[in-house]
Amino acid sequence: MVEEDLANVFGRGLIVPAFEDKFKKQILKDVSIVPLYSGSDIQLQPGPGLTVARALKMENRRYLSTAIQLSMLDWSHRRTDFATALVDCMIKRTEMNLPDATPDVSYDAIVGTLECCSSQAPFPWDQYYREIEYRIRGVLGCLDKSQTTHLFSLAPHLLLGAMDYLYIVQRLPQHRKVMVRTNQGVATLILWAHYLLGLTVLLKPDGALDIVFGKERSPEVIIIWYQDRDSRASEREFDLSIDLLDQDLEVVLKTSSNDVPGMSISRTEHHSLAGYGSEYLRRFLNTTISTPDNSPLYSTLINIVLAFSLWYSRRLLPLLTVAPAPEPRAEYQLERWRVVRAAEMIFQGFEILETQIDGYTTKMDSGKFQIHDLPWVRKHLENEQLEDHGIAWKAQESQLSDVVKYLVSLVLAFAHVVEVSECAELPLEFTNPGPHLKLFYVSTLDGGPVHIGEGIIFQTLGTLLTGRIESTEYLVLVSDFGWSVYFDCIGDDDPANIRPELVHIKKGVPTSVRTKEKKNQIRSMTFSAYAGVGEINVIDEGENFIPRCLSRVTRRVEYYSAKRNGFVHYVRLELSRDESHSLFISREAYVGYRSLNKGLWVLHRTKPCQHKSEADGAVAPLGPDMATIIGRRIGTARTPHRVLIHLVKGDPRARMLAALDANSALPWQTMLRTPDCCVDCALKAVSVFGREMGCHPLISNSPTRVHYHHI
Repeated sequence: MVEEDLANVFGRGLIVPAFEDKFKKQILKDVSIVPLYSGSDIQLQPGPGLTVARALKMENRRYLSTAIQLSMLDWSHRRTDFATALVDCMIKRTEMNLPDATPDVSYDAIVGTLECCSSQAPFPWDQYYREIEYRIRGVLGCLDKSQTTHLFSLAPHLLLGAMDYLYIVQRLPQHRKVMVRTNQGVATLILWAHYLLGLTVLLKPDGALDIVFGKERSPEVIIIWYQDRDSRASEREFDLSIDLLDQDLEVVLKTSSNDVPGMSISRTEHHSLAGYGSEYLRRFLNTTISTPDNSPLYSTLINIVLAFSLWYSRRLLPLLTVAPAPEPRAEYQLERWRVVRAAEMIFQGFEILETQIDGYTTKMDSGKFQIHDLPWVRKHLENEQLEDHGIAWKAQESQLSDVVKYLVSLVLAFAHVVEVSECAELPLEFTNPGPHLKLFYVSTLDGGPVHIGEGIIFQTLGTLLTGRIESTEYLVLVSDFGWSVYFDCIGDDDPANIRPELVHIKKGVPTSVRTKEKKNQIRSMTFSAYAGVGEINVIDEGENFIPRCLSRVTRRVEYYSAKRNGFVHYVRLELSRDESHSLFISREAYVGYRSLNKGLWVLHRTKPCQHKSEADGAVAPLGPDMATIIGRRIGTARTPHRVLIHLVKGDPRARMLAALDANSALPWQTMLRTPDCCVDCALKAVSVFGREMGCHPLISNSPTRVHYHHI
């Protein structure tokens, strides 16, 4: 087993007892199981799974020690790169004839083990990284982007040396020491050696004062940090290595970059959602000059970000993915409270002044708002100029604008999360803005519409959590680090209650109720747009009709199958048939959640009215260009009617089938009647909508028609 192979290496480390206890309490503090939705065969299960539970129960603590160390290392490195480097290091140990070395190590098995350690034992490692970084900033003052970038990721040769040298020093502290000369990975080395293994670490930044982590005693680990050197230049000019020394500081063993000539390990710094934006601003405002935490500049910029977020929340324009090119449909607006709630979480620790924000948005509406005109912003830009870092005023202003646009995008993205107030501990990648929100990004601050495609918010937030998503076409849930992101359409609800633009983020890993198997993804099985259904049939024509449901869903069964890369899911619906009509209606239909979300994304909804809902059996007027129907295949309908009304009243699952067609109903447009709109107002709305869309009654080749799903 790969767990045994890894325990033979990392299990030799003795975790500080106090830290081990804290780790256990953290991963066991919330083990409440939540169904994906009521009645689902999949649960979101937080806390330890089989791998970590086994480590917690073992009398031999080396399995728990291994899980803790791998969880930390996976947090700060790109998982795939780290797994590759770990395989190379394990093979190198075999070539060196080290005891318990394993020659046959599976890359896929190591990736799977890292996923288990991170998902089953999520731990807020960012708190320790922030503490280390603040200690370093206290001595160096500011850290530029290259210094911050190189704080976290280990070079492969450092990983190889640390896998043996740290444990030797821990057992022989009086006789052995570790000397590291490096330009990267110092924060990870300090966290590993000091916080986890209890060793005293002396950090010697090049040209700055020493920093001691641990007791004031002779250090067991000495790190010489060339923090101002370019990584490639340092490799040429300096002996970048990790050495095991004896008590006389003579080299016993040495590992240099030539010993592991593989590729570097990409860093992946993480930060919890709570205070994510606050830390991002701190980094930006302390790059070239020092900005104290109590500076009014922070709250000024945060209120600017929230003002722009509220401004753009009224300018969200969904794109319809139709050939030959995407076209927008009506704008939707996010509620103000959703935007404010997201901002309060992201900028935790700073005050949000809504009166100041409203003043900013008023100026934005009049076109008179300029960020650099605000006093504290102008003072900051002037101070940057005085430092004479060779950055022109326009360049500084552009950098500040990019930061604001990035944070506005972040706030708007999380304003789409239903449970954002419960996501304080959600771990997110903390790197440059580019890879973060390249899918959903407010690229200008001029007030133009923000275009959003179906699934883009889900893909953006899923990428922030997992680092990357290879293919999202049929993906409906993604999970990592003990959290899951999924669409609002997952479940068994009336389509009128589903908002396809919203997503859910909850603690827990998708787990099969029957097999207890865990997977990090759920994909919808794909079907033909009309699998298992009949052609449409016109039922009512004339002056009036009775809203009703002619083909009810009598049974709903969901199916999950476990594949290598996740669960695959679909829903089978069994339907009744009204024998009073000579209709062919299939007895069953199949639904995939992603296809449903695409259908919900393109349909239009009626607006609320003040009238009461009609009683069952009440007669409703039917216009001369309207007809009621049953069935599907709307996109192939050939009828002179301008408005087709689905007879699906009172059956949420039948309405779901009707909504499912919307994405494939073109050239017909689809409107959904919502519970807060009466029949008369709904029929008026669909007629007005048809005229606005350019429909012409009784013309069969009309480029746009209205297909109306009726309750």
